[in-house]
Amino acid sequence: MIFGNAGFHASDLIIKIGFYVEHAPVNYTMLNLRIWMRLTTATDYTSANYPGTAGFTKVYDGSITYNGSGWAMVPLQTPFAYNNTQNLEVLCENGDGSKALGFPVFRYTDVGANRTVRNFADGAFPSGPGTIVTARPNTKFVFPTPSNTSCLSNTPAAEHCSAAPLISNLNGYCGNTKSTYTVS
Repeated sequence: MIFGNAGFHASDLIIKIGFYVEHAPVNYTMLNLRIWMRLTTATDYTSANYPGTAGFTKVYDGSITYNGSGWAMVPLQTPFAYNNTQNLEVLCENGDGSKALGFPVFRYTDVGANRTVRNFADGAFPSGPGTIVTARPNTKFVFPTPSNTSCLSNTPAAEHCSAAPLISNLNGYCGNTKSTYTVS
């Protein structure tokens, strides 16, 4: 999957990646999940061939258990340094080798460009080219909270939605609340 640099806030370490699970699997464990990341100048895919892992950094290698719908977050074993200049390419390999019932189905968005290549085979690593698609799984990247961020300097929340503070830049912003509210 390719993610353009316009979707990121700044250069920083990526410490988690998450995928939105559409339905509610119950204690479904996916074995041998490997996630790789690299910086790229590519904006979309022109080939459906497996890219190999050259130039990628392995950020996760292990199992993950899906239990319920919503965001399934994977803490990276190796944080990835993103530079906010290039695009980000993410390679996910599910080496589980089986397609047991109850597997997670991920929510996706059609991004209108060839930003995803997918391939699969039951019981073995897929051979041959995959398929280029414009649908990309809904993905969340987590960065560490800056140590110099202070919520005390941000405008506190309002009593009523109509008076809520306008936040035009979330870079470095953290939320806070008023100390008291009226019952109404």
